[in-house]
Amino acid sequence: LVSICWSHAIHVSALQALKAAAVTLCAAAVAFTPSLRERWPLLLRWSIAVAVLVAMQGVLEVAAGKQSLPGWIDPAHHVALRSRAAATFSNPNLLAAYLSLHLPPALGLTLAAGATGELVFAGVSSVAIFSGLLLSFSRGGWLGGMSGLALFLVLAARRQSRNRLAVLGAAFAVATLGAAAQVAERAATLSRSGELGIHQR
Repeated sequence: LVSICWSHAIHVSALQALKAAAVTLCAAAVAFTPSLRERWPLLLRWSIAVAVLVAMQGVLEVAAGKQSLPGWIDPAHHVALRSRAAATFSNPNLLAAYLSLHLPPALGLTLAAGATGELVFAGVSSVAIFSGLLLSFSRGGWLGGMSGLALFLVLAARRQSRNRLAVLGAAFAVATLGAAAQVAERAATLSRSGELGIHQR
């Protein structure tokens, strides 16, 4: 969290201040929680909240049409794709790796939530993290995210939370449809030979 907060890639001072506050509050909340047993769920929630902030910065970058650094988009194979979310990482692949690790815990919190406020927080967080991962247009990140999502669905099959999963699935579908042309164009290059990325994936 600290490395993300003080990343040299941050260009928005307001967001940097917000992240610094989030990290400080997270550390304080964990430190002063009376029971060690209660600290891990609290840390998980704060970790997800910071991931949402990072994801939303990436989403806003793509929405604003922010130009990606040279080399992140190959004009020979992409026409619709003009921008990729990178957020504080300045690297879409690193952002995707970070968000793909936070997507299953956010989904798990959505299924386990009891109070309405916690359910809303977890559900919105899941959609935000998924959207950031999607708009990174990182093919390796997509594969990692889909693998984690598939394993999560297998583990969650025993829980009676199909309605929540259906709502999340619908929200994920809407997010995907919003960038359908770019997603399809990027997915078409998933197995393209002749580039280093295919070995990394």
